[in-house]
Amino acid sequence: NGLTLAVPRLKTDIAALQELSDFELPPLHVVRPSRVVQVFYGFADASGMQFGSTMSSNYNYKAKFSKEMVANQGLRYRFGIWSANEQKESSNYKEFRNVVESTELEARAGRLNNCEYFLFTDNSTTEACFYRGSSTSKLLHELVLCLRKLEM
Repeated sequence: NGLTLAVPRLKTDIAALQELSDFELPPLHVVRPSRVVQVFYGFADASGMQFGSTMSSNYNYKAKFSKEMVANQGLRYRFGIWSANEQKESSNYKEFRNVVESTELEARAGRLNNCEYFLFTDNSTTEACFYRGSSTSKLLHELVLCLRKLEM
């Protein structure tokens, strides 16, 4: 009959689209920067009751890549133990949440502007959700939305 049935998640998807497009002017998303001012890379992992992440300091972008690069501020890190409620969540949720929280810390510190940011994880679900842009899991989908807003 040509009608498409709305899925239960339609309402939250529309709310997410409204959040992602709630700007007077569209945000500029640089795909191929002509200049990189900062480069950060780190690793995030969550296992069982614990989580942690590391993030490099800003490396001298003017140095030649063949030279050894020395960090000017050292290595930043965070670690902790999940609360009793968080421990009940899936390992995929904990891995992804750790990535999101680590990225939010960098954003609040103002380090995500004019930079290349690499945060590695060994969790394929986290990677797949981010690159696909959604997840059938409500909790994981909310984390994707958090990263997309940070990206903008």
